[in-house]
Amino acid sequence: MSDEDPFHRGPHHIGSHSLHPDTAQTSGMRRAEAISGATVGSRELWMGQPHVDHHPTRP
Repeated sequence: MSDEDPFHRGPHHIGSHSLHPDTAQTSGMRRAEAISGATVGSRELWMGQPHVDHHPTRP
């Protein structure tokens, strides 16, 4: 058993299959969250993966 506190643990990889698309979206960009308040309880950190559509469709 380790006596390290949670802050000093090593990094943890969050694979693409674990990303959550339930975040704010804008026209021409999709966002999927990996680290957020909803996924891990963070309050001041958001990390995810944006996908930019370089040729968005226009109405």
